[in-house]
Formats: sequence, structure tokens, C-alpha cells
Amino acid sequence: MALSLRLESIISLIKPANLLVDIGTDHGLLLIECVNQNIISYGIGIDNKKGPLAIAQRNINNANLDDRISLLLSEGATSLTTKADTWVIAGLGGETILEIIEQSLDKAQALKQLVLAPHSKIDLVRKQLALLGFTIEEELLVEDDKFYIILSVHYDGLSKELSLRDQLLGKLPKDATYYKYIIDLINKLSDIIEKQSIPNKYYQEVLEIFNQEFYSNQQDQKGLEN
Repeated sequence: MALSLRLESIISLIKPANLLVDIGTDHGLLLIECVNQNIISYGIGIDNKKGPLAIAQRNINNANLDDRISLLLSEGATSLTTKADTWVIAGLGGETILEIIEQSLDKAQALKQLVLAPHSKIDLVRKQLALLGFTIEEELLVEDDKFYIILSVHYDGLSKELSLRDQLLGKLPKDATYYKYIIDLINKLSDIIEKQSIPNKYYQEVLEIFNQEFYSNQQDQKGLEN
């Protein structure tokens, strides 16, 4: 089946697992692909709506994977009783993802891996995960119509406070897509600040961090040319 670059990138971060739970599974495509690629032995797809689960079940039936994937109607992981190795939570806002983790924190802490792809509030997600004792192992940045950030996370129990810069930029690889992303952030934030009658000090501080990141890249490029 044809997968989006975003979905392919999420799958690329998933470590081999006996049981993977996909929270917000939508149409079940991630689980189907993970089983087909032998990344996981078994998958459980969770959604809080019956409609997407019905479509997911149809896709699972068509892929002849009824014995490898099951579905669960639940708000987050609250109704999940099976111990899993890995959770994937993708396609939801950052605040919703944090709410799902915090509502079932003991279950999340017992995981070997969490793979998260927030659609918003990535800085808040990084900040709160660190405070809750989770460590981000790896990050991917994907441009697929728009920019998506994907995190691979595990629990180590060490609560920590991140600097504002680390909240905003995390551990993203500094490639061409990264600097294109930085320019996009600078342009969007500059537009917001320009429309404000009273300057917002937080926005200005954030913009300064993005500008410094872009400027450091320009200096590195000049150094390579000399």
C-alpha cells in the first residue's frame, strides 16, 4: 500500500516489538505495515470513535491480519489492560498526546518506547515529557505538505527542566529540511509580532533563538566556502 512520507518516517523510528499499541489508529494502516514488515508480532489499534475503527477493521480483514491485529474502543489507553512494549501516538495535538500519557502514566512508564508525532505544541510536549521523567532519544523532521516532527522517547525516571532553546528545537538533525523549517518559523513568528500593538517579550525571545540558529548556519556555510 502507498504510505505518506510522514507515516513511513513514523514507522522508521519503531523498534522491533512483541506488542505495539497505536493510539488514535484511525484506519489501521500503521499497524498493518508494521506487521507486514515484521517490525512487530502483534498490534492493538485504539480509537475513541467507532467510525475509524470500522474502517480499520475492514482494512485489517482485507490484509488477512485478523490474527495479528485487534482493535479497542477507548479514550486513550484508559481501557487498555494488555502490557505493551511500544505505543505510537500520532496525528493528534500536543496537548491531547500529553493528556493521554498523563492519564495512563504508569502504563507509559513501563513501555520500552513511545513514538510520538504531535501536530502542535511540540515545545510543550518536549518540556512536559522531560518533567515527567521521559528522555527523547531521537527526533525526525519531515516535510510532507507541511512540517512534521516525530519523537522516539523512553522513560528513565529522571525529571529535568529543558532550556527554552531545547524546548523549541530539541534534537532535530541539522540538515537542509531543518533550516527550511527554521526559516518558516521565523517568517510566521515575524508576521505575528508585526501585527501586535504591544510587543510580546516571549515571542521576541523565541524569534531571537530561531534567528541565532539560522545565523549560525550561515556562518558555518561561509566557513566551508573559505
